[in-house]
Amino acid sequence: KTGAAYVPMDPSYPDDRINYILEDTKAILVLANEDQEQRLKRLSSIGKINILAIDNEKVQEGLSLQPISNPKTDTTSTSLAYVIYTSGTTGNPKGVMIEHKGVVNRIKWMNDMYPLNEGDIILQKTPYVFDVSVWELFWAHWYGASIVFAKPEGHKDGNYIIDLMNKESITITHFVPSMLSVFKDTVSTNIDQLDLDKDNPIPSLRYIFSSGEILTLTQVQQCHNILPNTKIHNLYGPTEASVDVLYYDCTNKEIKAVYLGKQIDNTTSCILSTNLMPLPIGAIGELYIGG
Repeated sequence: KTGAAYVPMDPSYPDDRINYILEDTKAILVLANEDQEQRLKRLSSIGKINILAIDNEKVQEGLSLQPISNPKTDTTSTSLAYVIYTSGTTGNPKGVMIEHKGVVNRIKWMNDMYPLNEGDIILQKTPYVFDVSVWELFWAHWYGASIVFAKPEGHKDGNYIIDLMNKESITITHFVPSMLSVFKDTVSTNIDQLDLDKDNPIPSLRYIFSSGEILTLTQVQQCHNILPNTKIHNLYGPTEASVDVLYYDCTNKEIKAVYLGKQIDNTTSCILSTNLMPLPIGAIGELYIGG
């Protein structure tokens, strides 16, 4: 609303990583919980950075006195929306700067391809320092659906996730393939213990989206067997390209292979040689993304 960009940091980060991110971004404000305030004040990078403990009673009282109207901003499509720090291959982590137009294009494409309705409920379980959390958070807000937040670290607990999905009638969720394996194995092995319907253990679940790692054919086939009414889609994209740029529909029960797929709207991709020349179908090269 203010036109500022956000930079997510995990409280579990070591001090030197938080210091680096604050110095690298030249942040002017840190939003935190009160139990992190004293730790942040001890960091060498803090200096004149304002720390706002959003669960502090006095802070909440002050916020309640602010106007409820939207502030006027000079935000444009090329303004920064967020900066996410990835590990990088060498040295310090790198801050990936994403503009509003990239996020808007990505989420608008997602709703054009997989339209939400007012009955949809998205499970937000991706830690907010990873870019998948962007569409989990904003997609539902933009199109009138609902969000259910998993507890911290809850995405690692298969039994908890299954129980939460059925309790809250989750319709849409995301898994990295390694966690998808944990999820489907938990469903199949604990189906009696969890008192699940053997024919349709999570009846509300419409879509599973998977990205972040290679999704295998075996994983897709096993999901079809366990969750016959759930559609599975493979997504691919680096953080720099606004979350995802390629998609592949894996809903065919007779699927023979899983691919990266086709480009999302307003995006181009091609396979080039080391001399940046287009390669024929089947040749091995580098994937170039544009748009």
